[in-house]
Amino acid sequence: MAEAFAVSHPFLGKLSLSSLAPSQLVYMPYPADPDEKFGHMEHHVTIRAKDGTELNGWYFDRGADKPLVVAYHGKGVHIGWAVEDAANDHSRSYLMINYRGYGDSQGVAREKDLISDACECIDWCRNHGSGYSSLVIAGCSLGTGIAVQVAAAVKADKLILIAPYDCIYNAAVHLTHHACPKIPLFILKGFCKACVGNILRSVDYAPQVTCPVVIFMARTDDTIPHESTWNLFHAFTATHPETVWVNCTHNDFFQTPGFKELFFHSIENSPAQLGNEDAAWSLVNTGDDYYNGNNGFEQNFDKALHYYRSAADANFHWGYFNLGKCYREGHGAPQNLDEARKWFRKAAEQQNFWALLALAELGDAACMNEVGDCYYDGRAQAQGCPISPEKALHWYRQAAEHGYHWGYFNLGKCYAEGTGTPKDELEARKHFRKAADMEDNPWALRSLAELGDAEAALRVAHYYETGCKENRGMMQDDAQARHFRTLAQSYTH
Repeated sequence: MAEAFAVSHPFLGKLSLSSLAPSQLVYMPYPADPDEKFGHMEHHVTIRAKDGTELNGWYFDRGADKPLVVAYHGKGVHIGWAVEDAANDHSRSYLMINYRGYGDSQGVAREKDLISDACECIDWCRNHGSGYSSLVIAGCSLGTGIAVQVAAAVKADKLILIAPYDCIYNAAVHLTHHACPKIPLFILKGFCKACVGNILRSVDYAPQVTCPVVIFMARTDDTIPHESTWNLFHAFTATHPETVWVNCTHNDFFQTPGFKELFFHSIENSPAQLGNEDAAWSLVNTGDDYYNGNNGFEQNFDKALHYYRSAADANFHWGYFNLGKCYREGHGAPQNLDEARKWFRKAAEQQNFWALLALAELGDAACMNEVGDCYYDGRAQAQGCPISPEKALHWYRQAAEHGYHWGYFNLGKCYAEGTGTPKDELEARKHFRKAADMEDNPWALRSLAELGDAEAALRVAHYYETGCKENRGMMQDDAQARHFRTLAQSYTH
């Protein structure tokens, strides 16, 4: 009967009730290949655990003024695969020790021993190394379960998790149910409980982690269900994890172009600050989930503000926009329209149409005019702003009513062309004249000249002859000067 429930599981290997030891199901000890075994031997170390078990790995000591990165590997590899990258990075120290039974390390992998070993190895490094400026704990896949517990125990300065999970049991239930959807869920739960028990429950230790946390998630993770990662995310109650989506599968992070750079940058900084748009978007998306209470997140404006501010710190325009939104609405911070305008303006400087629209709605006449331009010529179509003559006319009128000369000019243009309204030359002249009288706008005068105003034509001819309106974009041009003098003469004869 036990064999009837045997399942081939991508994370846990071959699940079968005929063999229930978690160490045989969760861990897949991977021995060192001869070529890997002797690589960088000058940095190879052997550390003896309290029970006498020999643990082997590498220690790259770069000095007391450098951060120390302690890395934990996945289930089907040993830490040797990452040694070359550590050896080539001279700006950080690295402690990379294989679990019991992996590489050259002795013993059998069991959770209690692995956590104890990990903490003892960090103590060894403190006693035998040069020291370090900060302690960074990094785990990948299976190793994230160890990394979370260690970060909680030793009070790390940074925790980096690549494809983490809340606990092995939940991940096993999810994936086993996906592989065998016809088997009743209560049977699969009992089966997974019998096979893996409650080992590596990161979700229980996450609340004790107080340092900054970065979580990298694979968009197409075929091993760790996203639900399991989000459960862990929500368990970090003392800190605000930064999540970064990576366009890869579970096993392809370090083969994905740009990821190594992102990972190394995240050791001391926010990944979003590298200028990686995916990383910045991840911050905004997490903020949106908290702001709106979507995707299993409880609505929390304070946390939303935190993520928007992190995206803004990375100079991302959507971070600026959403910060402005929070201050405008008084969500996560006291309502402050001046502060809202400041952040909307920063987003608008990066061509964010919606920030421009927000500034217009808050009474900025120049932004009203620019919103009209977006609806007039479609320059913001990629951001969801369609061409709309009627909306262009509306915003130009708003800008004019707020005393902005370009609003009057563009309103006159709409009447002259019949954009968003029937053609009306008298209305066009009226608005061009207002723009010209307000700011001596040369383009409004030119439009008046083209509609038959001799005085305006002479003034425009003078502008082209002298180039005196170069600061308004009307350059010196003899041909244009002759054209408008001829126009003025034709109007007076």
